[in-house]
Amino acid sequence: MSSKDTRNAIKQCVLEKMKQKNISDIKVTEVVQILGISRGTFYLNFDSIYSVLQELEDEFFEGFFEQMTGAEEFPFSRRFFEEPHPYIVKGVNYLRENRDLILTLYGRYGDPLFQNKTRKLIERYYIRKAVEEGYLADDFNVDYIKGFLVGGHIQMTLDWLRQADPISPEKLAVQIFRVMFGFYLNLSK
Repeated sequence: MSSKDTRNAIKQCVLEKMKQKNISDIKVTEVVQILGISRGTFYLNFDSIYSVLQELEDEFFEGFFEQMTGAEEFPFSRRFFEEPHPYIVKGVNYLRENRDLILTLYGRYGDPLFQNKTRKLIERYYIRKAVEEGYLADDFNVDYIKGFLVGGHIQMTLDWLRQADPISPEKLAVQIFRVMFGFYLNLSK
């Protein structure tokens, strides 16, 4: 097995174990036994179980940022209530490609740090943009509605990822845009 294959196998094994128990309860011994590798091989690739989790999350966010390059410059428009916003579609497709990772990290034994970082990303790409560009209706205070909107966005996406036969990413993108912005955006611009 190549070093890259070994690293990937370790990451997949840890991810599978996170479906069954907290990261703090996953031991190097059980990972190496499952994979049939030595402890030395594990430690040649990772410092700890936590470093495996960190790499999984870092790779996810690196890929997400790569997908979303240019999103901050893309204007909001009333047309996205009817047609899919291209960057929401890109984001949703990336989430679908990483479905197992996301559902595990948001699952019973998931990682609260990952969940918090995800919330901040949504705030960065959508809420902040709406505020900075003046799309927020005058009678809304972003501090009061931010949690509702971000939480709703996450839950909607998680529910979509959990479905065996979900709606298309394009339909979901329209629904996300409507929910995130339909009630408070001033899109008369």
